[in-house]
Amino acid sequence: MVEDFGYNYSQFAAAGFPLHAFVHPRFNRSGPLSEDLSPTFQIHVYWIEGGLLLSVAYHHAFSDAECARMFLEAFAAQTRHETIQLPRDCVLTLPETPMTEPKDFETLAKKEFTDYALLPDKSGPLNIVLSPGGADFSGFPSFTGTVFEIEDAKIKELSQSIHNYAQGRLIKPPSSYVCLAALTWAFVVKARMEAEQDKYCPENEHGGESRMLNNVNFRSKIPDESGDYWGDAAAALSSYMALPDLIRCCDGDLEKLTDVVETITATIETVDRDYVLRLRDLYAAAGDPRRLGFKWDPRTPQNIGFTTWRYAGADSEWNIPGVFSVDRKPDAITPASPTWAANPYGLILPAKSGATIHKLFLGIPKISMEALKKDKTWMGWVSRVAE
Repeated sequence: MVEDFGYNYSQFAAAGFPLHAFVHPRFNRSGPLSEDLSPTFQIHVYWIEGGLLLSVAYHHAFSDAECARMFLEAFAAQTRHETIQLPRDCVLTLPETPMTEPKDFETLAKKEFTDYALLPDKSGPLNIVLSPGGADFSGFPSFTGTVFEIEDAKIKELSQSIHNYAQGRLIKPPSSYVCLAALTWAFVVKARMEAEQDKYCPENEHGGESRMLNNVNFRSKIPDESGDYWGDAAAALSSYMALPDLIRCCDGDLEKLTDVVETITATIETVDRDYVLRLRDLYAAAGDPRRLGFKWDPRTPQNIGFTTWRYAGADSEWNIPGVFSVDRKPDAITPASPTWAANPYGLILPAKSGATIHKLFLGIPKISMEALKKDKTWMGWVSRVAE
């Protein structure tokens, strides 16, 4: 397709592939997955003067970000006329767990998976289930997105400082992902509390706690079964912190920041083999993955989600006729959507191996983004605001 993005390719690159150009109705790929051969993966190519944009969209009932990475590697290999071996089985077969108690959805959800809920239809999986009450979304502040660039050297220094402070409670220095998640959690919630306060959320929604939603890939937890698996392997889990303790991180309190890092780490480590088997039971009890919902309310300023696309295709090498690239790798990989998503979250964008900068996308209400950009301590971590 030939589309007018308001830029030719050289102008796009010089502008850093600005996010606002990728928020447009042309990127509307959403919709329920039905039995009438609805697409689970969609590929669109947009030709513009001097280059092309490749749009990839997938349905979470079928695949996840790791699947997108594998798909891009396979697609790129085809353009190079090469064959690579990747997982191909869309069915994940796991052993049965002992039938020690009823495995109906309500029992499983109440016992362990308290964030999950059944949707009234097949519009999922993991569509949000709002809390009762609160402001109508028509009166909720509009969202925007910004990319903050943070030097890897700063994050590595922070990781080592936290490891030293933990005095053995952390086996190894926390990953860049966990450090970026901890900073994002603290500073975004602080900005949201200042800008939004409790004007829009349901009454007593948070109870003095703050919540971060984590996405954990569980393939490594079941290596024997997942070796040839190509499908959704994401578990959604929440971390919780007392709000005053979280806000203290923004004032340079290394003790509280270490607590936040330990909390996120503990949440991720919750996902082991037994957890995956119990999660399988929950999916089975739902009857259809599209009926799985998640209790999550974007109107609550103490909430923020966090995930990563760090390894999603940035190092794949392409050989597309008529398209020139020095290293045959993508110049950029960025989210695209029909509108700014009305859901507060942070996303680590893809980067090539050896990159010295982390590109962190944040999507939050405009009034909160303004407050965040005015926070001198947050901006002290940032080397450049790309959007």
